[in-house]
Formats: sequence, C-alpha cells, structure tokens
Amino acid sequence: MTGSDVAFWIIGGVLAFGFALAVQMRVMIALVLRKALTALFGDSAAHSDAVREATVGGGTTKESQHLLDTYPRPLAHMRLARRWSMIFPILLLGLIAARRFTNGGIL
Repeated sequence: MTGSDVAFWIIGGVLAFGFALAVQMRVMIALVLRKALTALFGDSAAHSDAVREATVGGGTTKESQHLLDTYPRPLAHMRLARRWSMIFPILLLGLIAARRFTNGGIL
C-alpha cells in the first residue's frame, strides 16, 4: 500500500464520516423539534412539514413560526447539517472519480 492509497482511504473515511454525522444531525434535530411541537400543539401529522418549512423557508404556519422564534440555534444547526449532507456525497464522488480517472496516481 503506497502513501497515495493511505491518503485516499483517510480522506474517503473522513468524508464518509462527515456525511454520516450530517445525516445523524438532521435526523436527531428534526426528531427533537417534532417532539417539542407535539408537546405544545398536540399530535399532528403537520409537524414534519412545519420543521421542514422552518428550516428551508420562513414560517407561514403557527408551528413553524413557533420554531423560528423559540429554537433559532437548532434550526441553524439543521440548515448547516442539511447543506453538508448534500456536499459530502459530491466530494466523495469527486474523490473516487479523481482516483479512478488518474489510475490511482492522485492521492
């Protein structure tokens, strides 16, 4: 195993771990925010939509507006995790493509 093989696997492992961490953050934060809405507004199927709406865009419903007013930091973390969960797979595919098209000569 050469140094470029080791670097490839280390970078690939870091990217895969980052992707798993970003997805985990999205799932855990959404779960906690849905439970907070359920505790305050009762059981409803619209809580997932309210969390998505508060994360992506402004709050038009009372649930999403409550999330924006009460939980701004978790929503900011969820936006960050959402962004990185879309970036990490692209970076990982780019790493694999660079390795593939250079016949293992890069990294």
